[in-house]
Amino acid sequence: MPALRRLDIQIFESPQVDIFVCRDAPFLHTVLLDYLAAPRVILPWAQLTALTLNPVHLDECVPTLRQTSNLLHCELGLWENHGVLPSEVHLPRLESLILHYLDGLVMSGPLETFIVPALRSLHVPESPVDRISSFISKSGCKLQHLAITGKINAIQDVREYRHAFPSILKLSLCGWHQPESGYEVDISEIDELGS
Repeated sequence: MPALRRLDIQIFESPQVDIFVCRDAPFLHTVLLDYLAAPRVILPWAQLTALTLNPVHLDECVPTLRQTSNLLHCELGLWENHGVLPSEVHLPRLESLILHYLDGLVMSGPLETFIVPALRSLHVPESPVDRISSFISKSGCKLQHLAITGKINAIQDVREYRHAFPSILKLSLCGWHQPESGYEVDISEIDELGS
């Protein structure tokens, strides 16, 4: 499979042994795995530049993430952890991180797992400003785009995030709001510096 560039694997029944997918795939750079495949598939992780794991438990995918030193883009669809937060994962080249919390869960801790000094774009579900600020400070990254998804209050949140992160060029709020009427309202708000 020397010409293989992208690989999507979904497994419908848990394998009893690890699955070694390919030895010779020098152009393989993009992989998408589900929760059954992620812990059991063996790939040339270090050469990947884009990885999507969906759905997964963060604590189960950390061993895989630690092997992806050249990753530029990572998207994780997260289920709640099994209790203990995993130790830190250092991804020195990661530029884009997208986190989805499945089943409407509000989780604490996934951001704290990552140290990503090259990060430019972050998409996360509703998250307190102080948690994002701590993450940016710890990583030492110069974020250019912050997208907040989930339950939001567009006017209040835009002001709060813009005040907390004046140097971020693009701030996106994409989600929903439930006003006193009880009906959910879809919200999409983008605030770009210089606009």
